[in-house]
This record gives sequence, C-alpha cells and structure tokens, in this order.
Amino acid sequence: MFEDLLNSIFESVVYCDLHPRTSILIILQEIQDDGCILSSAINAGCCALLDAGIPMRYLVSSSTVIVDNKNHIVIDPNLEASQDCLTQFVTTFESVNYNIVSIVNEGSFDATQLKEAIKLSQLASKEIFQVYKESMNRRFLCD
Repeated sequence: MFEDLLNSIFESVVYCDLHPRTSILIILQEIQDDGCILSSAINAGCCALLDAGIPMRYLVSSSTVIVDNKNHIVIDPNLEASQDCLTQFVTTFESVNYNIVSIVNEGSFDATQLKEAIKLSQLASKEIFQVYKESMNRRFLCD
C-alpha cells in the first residue's frame, strides 16, 4: 500500500534523467512501529537519498497529524492515539516553496480541521528541513 506512494514521491524528487539505465533502490525496513510509520518512512527515504548524494529537485519532509476523539489536533501521535482517532493526515512538503507533495488521510474531517492539520504539518516540515541541514553540515564538517 505505502510502496506506490513512496515510489511516486521519490520519483518526483530524484532527477531520474541524470541516471539513465541506473537503478536507485531505497530500502526501508520497519523495525518498530510506535505510530507515524508512513511519515517516518518518507523522512528516512529522503535522508538516505541525501546521504547517498543523489541529485534531487528538492528535499521532502512528512509529518502525521490526527484529530482525536475529543476533536483535538495532535501532531506526531503514538500508535495507540493513531488507532483511536477520528481522522489522520500524513502530509508531505517540498523544501523549495513548502508546497504539498502528497497528503494521505483516513477518516472524516471538516475544512477547519484540514487547514489546521496542514498548518501544523507545514511548521513541522520546516523544522525537519532544518534538522536535515544541520545533519549534513555536521557530516561535512566531520569528514
């Protein structure tokens, strides 16, 4: 189920035409799922491409937001909260203009909840992009 989404996201990210007749494999293995597995996989895949030095159009970052039973909006929920929620959004943003690359949801929601979920996800994505930047700066300073 997630494989097709991950393929489409990373095919849009990587400059595939720079690598004719080349296979780029991103292998993501779930060791433990305490919630947010899809957004974690997207972030891990982007980190893997970044670490491998694969030329990309932009970076991507993803976060999970839920609306719980009390209509509270929660970002980065654990597995228990995710399983017991009214709706769940997994939103992926690109690093250039912070536009949405993909959004996946389960459950029902209203327009206000959607706007708030996107707003929170966008703020979280900006923080994730900063973590990518700091990580790469540390790596290149240490090498």
